[in-house]
Amino acid sequence: MFLPSDVILSLIFNEKVKIGQLKISISKPSVILSPYYVTKTLKEWDLIAHEVKVFKDEVLANSREDICKNEKVVVSQYDISKRLMDKKFVASCGVEFKPPYYFVPSNERLDIALEGAVTVLYKSEADRLKVNYIQTGLTIDFHVSLFKNFSNHEVKLYEGLKNIFQVKNNS
Repeated sequence: MFLPSDVILSLIFNEKVKIGQLKISISKPSVILSPYYVTKTLKEWDLIAHEVKVFKDEVLANSREDICKNEKVVVSQYDISKRLMDKKFVASCGVEFKPPYYFVPSNERLDIALEGAVTVLYKSEADRLKVNYIQTGLTIDFHVSLFKNFSNHEVKLYEGLKNIFQVKNNS
């Protein structure tokens, strides 16, 4: 299961995950699927025992019109996609264009995309939501990671996820 960056960070720091008014307290993850920049940070913090790249996904913006004429651009908190999209906006709209970013928790971002606001999404999300989008040519690698202090059960889960993605990507 893919956990958004803000959820992973909340879990690592023992914070409760908040979805609307609902607060969920769950244990720290032992195996995660995350974008590479999250995996890289966790490795720098010396929290990861093993990790492997399992697939790539394109970063894009859903939009019904010219991306240079939008009132706001919705992005997830703690997500590198804003920096990636800045490059796309410079290429498409010029150096002077500064898009008005609106940062939201990951769980709200998909609902906002369905409402039609310009939202930075992964291609897999846009396809699942069936929204129009603008391709950016920007991709992010996703990794399956196993945290340190793992159990035999968690190693089996990690190996199983690796195998599932290898089969999926080879078919």
